[in-house]
Amino acid sequence: HQNLEKELPKLSGFPPVVFRSAQNAALRGATSEAIERLRRAVDLGFNNYYWIAGDDSWGETAGHPEFERLLIEMKSRVERQRAYLESVHDEQAFRREIGSLLAD
Repeated sequence: HQNLEKELPKLSGFPPVVFRSAQNAALRGATSEAIERLRRAVDLGFNNYYWIAGDDSWGETAGHPEFERLLIEMKSRVERQRAYLESVHDEQAFRREIGSLLAD
């Protein structure tokens, strides 16, 4: 973990690296640090809710209210992305159907 900590300033804008540093802090029992880093990862765009929600390695950090808020935020983002992608898919299907009807 020391190598990651040394390299973190260089990679502090890369969400997966910040996420891993949050997870490392949680594994060390540094709950406040883990929450702070997870917040940073989420702010940078990390939103892999399902990966975190099923991961027992967060230990005491998982019981922290801010951790729960971050999970809710990530889940909300995932749901918005899903709804957007489904609407795009539906629109593309609609356009194909209309196009084929107009071609007939």
